[in-house]
Amino acid sequence: LLDRLQRTLPSGARVFALVRAASDEAACERLRAAVAAAGLSEPGLSPDPRDGSARVVAIAGRVDAPRFGLDPLRWEELAREVGLILHVAASVTGASAYDSLRGANVGGTRRALELATTRSIKAFHLVSSLNVSLLVAGPGRGIASETAPVPESLSREQFDANNGYAITKWVAERMVQELAKRSGGRFRASISRPALLSWSRSTGYANDHDWLTRVLSSCLTTRSIPGPPEAGVPAWIPETVTSARGLDLVPVDYAAEAIDRLTVLSRDTPAPDAREASEEIQAPAAPVFHVSNLAPGERGLVTMARLLDLLVLADLEVSADRGLGSAPLEVVTPAEWRSRVESSAAAALPILGQLRQSIPSLPRTPTARFRAAVGESLSESGIDSATLAAFVRAHHNQDPGAR
Repeated sequence: LLDRLQRTLPSGARVFALVRAASDEAACERLRAAVAAAGLSEPGLSPDPRDGSARVVAIAGRVDAPRFGLDPLRWEELAREVGLILHVAASVTGASAYDSLRGANVGGTRRALELATTRSIKAFHLVSSLNVSLLVAGPGRGIASETAPVPESLSREQFDANNGYAITKWVAERMVQELAKRSGGRFRASISRPALLSWSRSTGYANDHDWLTRVLSSCLTTRSIPGPPEAGVPAWIPETVTSARGLDLVPVDYAAEAIDRLTVLSRDTPAPDAREASEEIQAPAAPVFHVSNLAPGERGLVTMARLLDLLVLADLEVSADRGLGSAPLEVVTPAEWRSRVESSAAAALPILGQLRQSIPSLPRTPTARFRAAVGESLSESGIDSATLAAFVRAHHNQDPGAR
């Protein structure tokens, strides 16, 4: 997303990036390391806001600290200079309890909103999660639409049925919506709920801690894939849009493109004048967008079985391109695959217990508002062997022994 922003911002505009670090210099080095790990070219980075040549200014801070851990002078400087806030930071440990995530996910959003309303009212975009749409719909009821109202409170049943991460994101959204409504439309805000983020289509870069990245990496490490599918995992049913179920994989570079476009919409939406501003503005005052893979059929909603088939094909293609002559990934029983993961200490080892349950499988994400706003202008997002090949190449580059 940083790479996308520094390339698309208007001339003269800068990105101030808050990074968890001990100093601005250390924050700058963390950003450099992250950019390099993602296989991207380095933007004009600097820890010094006075550096006029810098496109990105790194600032050391913490989302769980008052004023993000910044001294009053730096906070005031940001409040004066910043015109748009893109709040992405969050703790994403799905298994953690609400209380352990509250400081970063709820407190961090509160502080971002404080900055958005200090000195001047700034445009704001919150990157939330599709987990909120699952929470709104209710257990076993699919995915709520983008226009479905978010409840103002949760019952004990709703609280117990959702993980701590989903609940913190629900609270964060409620704060944004409440501020937008109370501002009479002057606070220009929007919310995106990305589906399951996957690897970059161009570089193959992926979040190493994500469960799907761990599974696919382990398949390449063990030279095997689990099959037939685990009991209880539904197969692809192509008859209708509503009957199909699978994984809504959103390449991370596609998500960055979409969020950038949505952020621009928030920034460029004119605030109403005093005659138009009213507390009667209809909810939600901050529109919600499902950042989803819009490709049709299995290219946009892929089953785990299909994804593993594509991984086998992509691995063969990459091996042939590199003249490695590797044998295809072997299809083994799930039990044998887990045994290989354990013996090789592959990336999926810490989550084997979770994988004994069923793989997530959901209906197609409702995207009417997202399609209408930016869908037609986005690049191709379909999941195919070429998409998987980028992931395979990145894996081999990180682990040359995985052949």
